[in-house]
Amino acid sequence: MGRVNSRRRLRIAQAFGCTSCDGTYLAYGPDTNLPHLLAWMNELHATPTLFGDET
Repeated sequence: MGRVNSRRRLRIAQAFGCTSCDGTYLAYGPDTNLPHLLAWMNELHATPTLFGDET
């Protein structure tokens, strides 16, 4: 999924079942945005899905 530049869009990509996504969020301010992006990724992995772990 493209144009994923926010936590909301990342969660939407996960809900759609996307296995990859991209955006420019990290390109514009990597020193500031990398910690945010890593936190979002940790949240996604910590959030249980409706049917449990499907990996």
